[in-house]
Amino acid sequence: VEEIKGDYELRRSIAHVIETEEELRNLSPLELRARVRRRANCPHPLRPLWRPWHPSWDEERVNVPAPLEEIQWLRDRWPWDRAWRFLQLTAIGWLGGIAIVMTMEHCLGAPRTVVSFLLSLVAFALLHYSSPDARVVRGVIAAGVLWFLLWLAFTIPQIDQPHSWLIYGAVATAALIGLIVLSYLNIVRSLAPTRPFPPVDAQRVRTLLDAEDQPRHSIYNHVAGLSVLKERFRWIRRLRTRLVLFLLNLFYRTQFVKGQLLTIPSIHFAQWSLVDDRRLLFVTNYDGGADSYLDDFFDSLAKGVAFIWHDTTIFPRTTDPRRLKLWVRQGQTLAGVRYRAAVYDGLTVGDINNNTYIRRRLLRGQGQASARRWLRRFATIPVEPSLFERFLIWLLERLRLRN
Repeated sequence: VEEIKGDYELRRSIAHVIETEEELRNLSPLELRARVRRRANCPHPLRPLWRPWHPSWDEERVNVPAPLEEIQWLRDRWPWDRAWRFLQLTAIGWLGGIAIVMTMEHCLGAPRTVVSFLLSLVAFALLHYSSPDARVVRGVIAAGVLWFLLWLAFTIPQIDQPHSWLIYGAVATAALIGLIVLSYLNIVRSLAPTRPFPPVDAQRVRTLLDAEDQPRHSIYNHVAGLSVLKERFRWIRRLRTRLVLFLLNLFYRTQFVKGQLLTIPSIHFAQWSLVDDRRLLFVTNYDGGADSYLDDFFDSLAKGVAFIWHDTTIFPRTTDPRRLKLWVRQGQTLAGVRYRAAVYDGLTVGDINNNTYIRRRLLRGQGQASARRWLRRFATIPVEPSLFERFLIWLLERLRLRN
């Protein structure tokens, strides 16, 4: 909350200076950013990341932008929880990779090198598909790290020439991974493009619609729904659902941490929980209208939705967004309580990320192109170039300076 408020107020202070001081408006973007840096006493770009603060920002409502010269800089908190989940995800990938290689090699006779290469391709595909930015870079890093870890593992004699108990353990681990993979393939195979529409409780849908898009909720909406696991083979369904939620929890909390879930740029919060042995709870807060949010969600994530909810009783087993929207309304309940910190009032996920970019570009941005993108963010939210494109822009600027 402090970081979001600090970034928002920093943007207000800079915009106020640009609007009120004509001298600054005559400068180039690069000169303007350098002038703002000096006046705001920004830390050196090579130092660890810092965030802005001012005593007046402790108040719930700040009326007057703080002077740039009075802004303080506090050491930003390192996201240790995210680093810990990265470590967990890496360990799971490594141990799972060892288990699959050992199982394929000792039980099926598959060459170790071939299996390791295929696993690296899977790691590349996962990170490339899911990454909101630097897709190729992240995919290559994931594939390279997994390949290196597998090579390192099989230099250990106990793993290279394992005892029988180690092979049995590897087979059991590979079986759990296989359960996840095979269940997903079965879900994709069994999903129908469309399904007949069920009878709709018009009064129920009208009650839900009346509670959405209300001025008292600002620009935000909320969905809460409870689903029940099917009775038949419930223990298997429960095991699969727990494994899926455990892995997705690690993956989402390391990848999708900037409000964007694949192509959906409006999610503040989403959580799935098995509240007991038979009920699956889903709650989410998001920007904009409910109808457009559900359209975006099901257009992009229909198969992912099926991966989570496939074992529940009323899930329609289809990728048809219209049928899925009716299914959401069937399981949705009115929220008894909503909470929103005052700092979020009127700020979309895009606004929050944009303010963060303004702060980071102010502290660490280099070159004319970076300064232009920084200044443009005070009026709009431009699309950031990829890591490779930024490197090319930086290189071309250096070549022009030399010439």
